[in-house]
Amino acid sequence: MFLIFINDITNASNHLEQFLFADDDTALISHDNLPGLLSSANIEINKLLEWYKCNKLALHPNKTKCLIFRPNRNNLDLIINAQGRTLLPLFLNLNNVNEWNMDKYIPISLIPNSDESSTRLLGVQLDDNLNFKDHFKQLHGKVAKAVFSLRQIKHLLDKKHLKLLYNSYLKSHLIYASALLFTASKSTIKPILILQKKAIRLVCGVGYREHTAPLFLNEKLLTYDKIMMYNGIKFMFDYKHNLLPPHFNGMWRLNNELHNYPVRNAFDFFREIVTRPSLNKHPLFYLPSLWNSIPNDLKDILSRKLFSRELHSYLLNLTL
Repeated sequence: MFLIFINDITNASNHLEQFLFADDDTALISHDNLPGLLSSANIEINKLLEWYKCNKLALHPNKTKCLIFRPNRNNLDLIINAQGRTLLPLFLNLNNVNEWNMDKYIPISLIPNSDESSTRLLGVQLDDNLNFKDHFKQLHGKVAKAVFSLRQIKHLLDKKHLKLLYNSYLKSHLIYASALLFTASKSTIKPILILQKKAIRLVCGVGYREHTAPLFLNEKLLTYDKIMMYNGIKFMFDYKHNLLPPHFNGMWRLNNELHNYPVRNAFDFFREIVTRPSLNKHPLFYLPSLWNSIPNDLKDILSRKLFSRELHSYLLNLTL
């Protein structure tokens, strides 16, 4: 009933791109310069606040956060106060109609600040540069606990049940949101791979110096970097076969949709050329490249179940 009650909040603003999940509302707005961005954002936030007031609801100021996504080298030149907080002229106006109490103009907390370097959204730690360092720190903690548990019980259970625990307590964390995290650097991902190798040695009951590639192959388990590829390519399969929500429609195009003459790889996705190297691993540009890199016999499979199985087998034997 609550979801039905709030499902028209997206009509409160024509300029915000909103994403609803339960009682969480995430909104995006873009502009080619910072003053214009802040001005537009304040106007649209006021429209949202009007909707909340009309529906007898309220935003929680301490749970309302904002991030400015930008290229790494772009300096915003924002003012920082004595407490180390960035002063951003973005506010929640919590005044009622015909009320002008300045104490009810609550500044929205900008991420990063002296207390937070990222914010949590549906289990993913988002930072303004999308390097996901904080997310991988949290992931490392969860995987480390799973590895510790395996080490404690490795003498009590056989390999079959150790592998079951591996899939339940470790693999589940590795899979979550893995198709979104390609912008993370190799140095950020490496500690997760190291922990995963420790886990597979514990499952197989081998020494800490044992080479892990044969172990992953024998147990038919993908390393974390291949898990990311696996879920990214499956996402593109769903996109190609119209299995995703309508929001994704038209996000990518095939080569034969852009040219009126026969081209090589006509049924591959067109991959735009980007001038910033940092964008090469952005999902918008990297996911089409991933799909284009797999063999054509995989691309021709129509069954999602069969495609997933064959893709898993292909990646399992792929040398990165």
